[in-house]
Amino acid sequence: MIERISKIFLAFMLIVGGTLEINAQGFVVKGRVLDSETREALAFVNILVNDGPAGGSTDIDGKFRILSAIPASKLRISYIGYEPQLVVVNPALKDQVILLKKRLVELGEVVIKPGINPANRVI
Repeated sequence: MIERISKIFLAFMLIVGGTLEINAQGFVVKGRVLDSETREALAFVNILVNDGPAGGSTDIDGKFRILSAIPASKLRISYIGYEPQLVVVNPALKDQVILLKKRLVELGEVVIKPGINPANRVI
């Protein structure tokens, strides 16, 4: 009798636990991040959902799929060499398409002058 009750309890917990996990991670945001000029996919772009702990990154094809416990209203996108962007999620779209603009950065001149070779003291 106790074995039967424990089996029923275990089955109940598996069903309820599985349902709670689905509900806890019930919101999905997916899409693609592309370069605004060339329309090439950007790999490994950082994405934060609602400025919170949920987030992820794009795959090698620029695609992302992020699970969230709360509905996503905005995505914060950042990538080296591109302008960071805050995107408002359109729930009507199945896949979000995000275009990032390149950041123009001008590096200063670096001058390397010869100095004293410390190996000369050893020789």
